[in-house]
Amino acid sequence: MKIVRKEGDFMRNSFYLMLVVFLLGSIALPAQTEAGENGEPVVTVELIRDLSGASQANFTLNGGYTFPEAHEDMFDGLSAFTLKAESGAVALYEGNQKRGELGSSITISPEARANLMGVNQRQYHGSMTIQANSNGSLSFYNDVYLEDYVKGVVPFEMPAGWHEEALKAQSIAARTYVATHNYSVVDTVSHQVYGGYDPTRLPGKINEVVNATAGEVLTYNGNLAQTFYSSSNGGHTESNTGAWGSPQIPYLQAVEDPYDPQIAWGTSFQAKQLNLDQVDRFDPDAWWNDIEEDNPALSNRIASYMKNQPTVPSQSDIKVVSVNDLGFSPERTDGGRVVNSYMSVDYIEKAADGYVLNSDGSIRVQTFETSQIAGSAMRTMIGLSDMRTLLVDSVTAPSSVETTRVSGENRIQTAVKVSKNLYPDGFPVNHEKKTVFVSTSAEFADALSAGPLAKQEGNAPILLNSSDRLRTEVKKEIERLGAERIVILGGEQAISEEVAAEMGGLQGNPSVDRIAGENRYVTNQLINSELESVNGVFVASGSDFADALGSAPVASINNWAIVLTSSGTLRGETQIQIEQTSQLPLKLLGGSSAISENVFNEVKGINSSAERLGGENRYETLALVLNEFKDDFNQEELLVSTGRNFPDALTAATLSGKTGAPLVLTGSTLHDSTKDFTGNLEDVSQLTVLGGTAAVPETITDEIEEILGARITSITLTGYGFGHGVGMSQYGARERANAGHTYNQIIAFYYQGTQLTDLY
Repeated sequence: MKIVRKEGDFMRNSFYLMLVVFLLGSIALPAQTEAGENGEPVVTVELIRDLSGASQANFTLNGGYTFPEAHEDMFDGLSAFTLKAESGAVALYEGNQKRGELGSSITISPEARANLMGVNQRQYHGSMTIQANSNGSLSFYNDVYLEDYVKGVVPFEMPAGWHEEALKAQSIAARTYVATHNYSVVDTVSHQVYGGYDPTRLPGKINEVVNATAGEVLTYNGNLAQTFYSSSNGGHTESNTGAWGSPQIPYLQAVEDPYDPQIAWGTSFQAKQLNLDQVDRFDPDAWWNDIEEDNPALSNRIASYMKNQPTVPSQSDIKVVSVNDLGFSPERTDGGRVVNSYMSVDYIEKAADGYVLNSDGSIRVQTFETSQIAGSAMRTMIGLSDMRTLLVDSVTAPSSVETTRVSGENRIQTAVKVSKNLYPDGFPVNHEKKTVFVSTSAEFADALSAGPLAKQEGNAPILLNSSDRLRTEVKKEIERLGAERIVILGGEQAISEEVAAEMGGLQGNPSVDRIAGENRYVTNQLINSELESVNGVFVASGSDFADALGSAPVASINNWAIVLTSSGTLRGETQIQIEQTSQLPLKLLGGSSAISENVFNEVKGINSSAERLGGENRYETLALVLNEFKDDFNQEELLVSTGRNFPDALTAATLSGKTGAPLVLTGSTLHDSTKDFTGNLEDVSQLTVLGGTAAVPETITDEIEEILGARITSITLTGYGFGHGVGMSQYGARERANAGHTYNQIIAFYYQGTQLTDLY
C-alpha cells in the first residue's frame, strides 16, 4: 500500500497531488503498538509544518513533565528553555546560558494528559522527542493520544465555527485517516494538518465534538475505509479511479452532490513571460541571470515539467518566453474532471555546454509542444492553489489580434450584419444624417462607386435587397436604425417602384430618393455629382468590379471619387468627370486588360498627373493601391473580404469609412502581394472578416493571423470546487449539517456503504 497525500485543509494556500495505490479499497484495523489504559492508540506526529530544518526551538512547560533520569538536574527549575542542535547533539539553553548537552535525542513527557508543552508559537499535548540530525537541524516527534490528535486536526482542516455535525463528520474522517496510516504521520497537508492545541480555535467546542464521536472510525467489510476529503467538490464528487487511475473503490464513486456550494475559482496569467526585445540576443551572458519571467513561479513549474520530458535536457537552464497555447481535451472523468491537456511554449535554453543559438549567433527561441499532458500535471504546473480543481469550466485565451466574422446566410443578410456592426444601437440620436443606401443584391454595378457618397452621408450603411420585394430583414434593419432618408442606387429594374413606395411607408416615414441613370456610367456620374468635397480621383473599370470595389474603402477614407470607364473607350460621362477634376491627383486602376493604354493616354491628356496602379491581377492592383495610401489608414484594424464575389466587399466601404481600416481581398488562397502588404502592418489588433467561411475560409484567416503575428495575450481558466473531490466535501458537509443532516447521514452520503465502528 502506498501512502496517499490527503488534500483538505480549509481553503489553504497550497495543495499537493496525491499518490495512491489501492489494494481492495480498505485497510485492516491496525495492531496497536502503544495505547492508553482504555486501549486508545497513541499517534506519532513528525512536526515539519513550522519546524522543518529548524536548528533550535523555544519550549515552555505548563504542568509537570518528566525527563530522562540522566538529565533531570539540567531541567531542574526550568519551565522555559531553548533546545539547539550542536555537533550532532541536543543542547539545553536557559536564555543565552548553555546548561549542557542531552545526547543525540531527548524525550520530554507530561505527568498528566491535560498538560501543555509550547514549542515556539504552538502548544501540544503529549510527549515530545527532539532529535539532533547530522545536517545541524532538529527533528520533533509529538506522541499524542488519538483523540487529542484529532482535536488538533479538526479545527485546522475545518473552521471551528461551523456546525457541530459537520465537525463530527470531519472527526470521523480524520480519525479513520490516521488509523489507516498506522498512527504515524506528519503535521502537514501531506497527511492531515495538525496544529496541536490552539486556544483561538474554540477548543471547548472542538472537545465536545470530538468526544461525542470518540473512538468511532469508518469501515467497509470490517476493514478501515479510506476517508479522503477536500474543501469543495464543485457539485459532483470524483471517484478514486477518476482522480488517480486506481481500481475503483465501491464507496468512492462519482455522484452528484446538490449540497456542495460549487465554489467558483478562476486564475489568469500573461502568455508572454519574457520580452526579448529589451535584451541583446547576441549577448545572453549579459542578462541571463538578471532577467525574470512575468510569473516566475509559473514559469519555473513549466520549465521543471519540460525538463522531465525527453526533448528537453534535464540539466539545462530553461526560461519560458511565452505560452502560445493551452487547453484541455474533451474527455472527462465520471466526476466531470478533465483528463488530458495540451500546451505550446516558446523558451530559451542554456544547456550544459552553453547557450542554444541560431546560426547568426543570437539566442534561439525554441518551441515545446505536447498534446498529452495529464490534467493533474497541468494543474501542478499552473499551481494547485490557482487551478483549484480539475473541474474546469472554461479556458479563454484572447489574442493580440481579435478576429470577428461579420456574415449572414446570404449576401443580403451579410449586408444587414455589417449595418448592425456599424450601428449596434441604431443611429445615435444626434447623428447628423440618418441615411441608408439600398442597392440590388443581383446586379450591383450601380453601387460600385457609392462608398465615398455613403461616407459623406453620415457613413450610411449600404443594404442589399431583391428587386421586386422588400425583404423582411432589410425592412427590420431600416426601422431598427431609425433611418430618416433612403437612397436607392439604380433604376426600377434594380429596385422596383413598389418596393420604393413600401420603404417610404416604413416606421418614421423616411424620405426615399433614387440615384439612377440610363446605365452604370451615368449612374456613376450622378453619384459623384453629389460629392461635396473631392481630394482625388480613382478611374476604374465599370465592367470588372474588383478594382472599383477594392478601392472604395480607400476612396471613402480619403474623400476620393471613383469614376468608372469602359475598357477600350473613354466614354463621354467619364471624360466630363475627369475634366471637372483635372487639377486633382488621379490614379487609374488595373492593368491594360482592365483599362486599355489608349484610354489611359486619353486620361493623361486631360490630367497630366494621371498614374496607373496596375498589377497582373486584381490582388496585385489592390496591393499597389493599399501601399500607395498606407499612411492614411488606421493600421489597428484590417478588413478582409472575398475577391471572387463582390457583394460583401461592396458593403465594406462603410466599415472602412467608420474605422479607417484597409480592406484586402482574397481568393481561395492568399495572394503573395496581399501577404506582403499584410506583413508590413505592425499594429493590427482587430481583424474583421466579411462573409462566411465559404467566402473567406478559416485557413485564410488563420494565415492572416499568423502573418500579423497574432498571439494569445493571456490565459484564463475557470472552474468549480477546491481539491480532488474524492470522498467528503467539507463545504458540502457544512451545508448538509445546516440543512439538518446528522454526521451519520453526512458520512453515509460521502462514503456510501461504509459503517461506523468503534476502534477501541
